[in-house]
Amino acid sequence: MMKGFTLIEAVAVMLLLGILAAVVILRSSPFGGVKLEAATRKVASDVRYARELSLATQKRAGLLLSSSGYSLYADITNSTLAEAPEGGCSSNEAGKFVVDFSAPRCREFQGVSLSYSSATLAFSATGALVDASGTSIPQASITVSYQGSKTIVINGTTGRVSY
Repeated sequence: MMKGFTLIEAVAVMLLLGILAAVVILRSSPFGGVKLEAATRKVASDVRYARELSLATQKRAGLLLSSSGYSLYADITNSTLAEAPEGGCSSNEAGKFVVDFSAPRCREFQGVSLSYSSATLAFSATGALVDASGTSIPQASITVSYQGSKTIVINGTTGRVSY
């Protein structure tokens, strides 16, 4: 009588160990951090774009935030949505600047959510942070969440965006 494992038994054990390792690797994937970083950069970049738009047009540009995204307005006073760059996550069907992290066009950001200190962030013609009525805000924050969180802080006086 021989002692030991047959080739089939050894292959079955290796296969089970491979499947178990794949599950562990996927659950502790660093890709969650990459998605969070990418989403944070996108939101911060779009906040900066809203400020630049207000300076360029001398109108109150800004963002209307929700938990799953935001709309960027070229003139928030008249509810005029900004034109979006072609394609990508920023453009809705009408070509307007609407970011919806739950939409199929934003699949790289699926599962990302936002929380914020103010649902409306606008910038005056001088680039200062204001609310929907035009009243100065000393500071605002947006927290981007996906397997962790990062907070974007907007300085009310300078409009500086940092995270």
